[in-house]
Amino acid sequence: MTVAPTAAAPRRRRLLMLLQLPPPLHGHSFMNQLAVQALEGCADLEVRVVPLHFNADMTRIGRFSPAKILVLLRTAARLVRLLAGWRPERVYFTPCARGRWALARDAALIAVVRLFRVPFLHHLHGLGVRAGLRRRPWMRRLFRFMFRGSEVICLGRIQAGDLEGAFNGTPFVLPNGIPDEPPPERDAGGDAGGGSRPVRILYLSHLM
Repeated sequence: MTVAPTAAAPRRRRLLMLLQLPPPLHGHSFMNQLAVQALEGCADLEVRVVPLHFNADMTRIGRFSPAKILVLLRTAARLVRLLAGWRPERVYFTPCARGRWALARDAALIAVVRLFRVPFLHHLHGLGVRAGLRRRPWMRRLFRFMFRGSEVICLGRIQAGDLEGAFNGTPFVLPNGIPDEPPPERDAGGDAGGGSRPVRILYLSHLM
């Protein structure tokens, strides 16, 4: 009796996520956390995460300090050790589009990954590319270096237009999303008007 060989399990695609995660907790880091949770749950993906923690609290965001240089060097060394023995198909990265320190930091991390010839999937969460090109024309080369050979995700069409002159491809437009959870049950007798009273929501956010 001959036993047929069993088919080998398909190799999972590898994804490295390089992004800001809480703490501190703000809109950008919160959406990144949701992305990690969603992609780590995909059975056909092997996901590894290198978190970026350059700010201990909200007061340090956008401010340069020598300590951030040390964090950058440690992060670059961690990337080298990881990519030397584990090659992903893509690096999911959420770069900043403004701020000279943030742009220099992100360009340095991109340069480290490029040494291993791994393509990027950039996910942009804000505007600033067009304004940067208008104020400092030399930044065109920097942005083109960052986006060269990459795929880009934007939150909306306005943000996609912000990339004109810096990215030659067609970005994917993917609006932000949050978990679709049912509202908590309400006690029909607890409020005046019973259970028919509408739920009132005040939405505060930056709009693009």
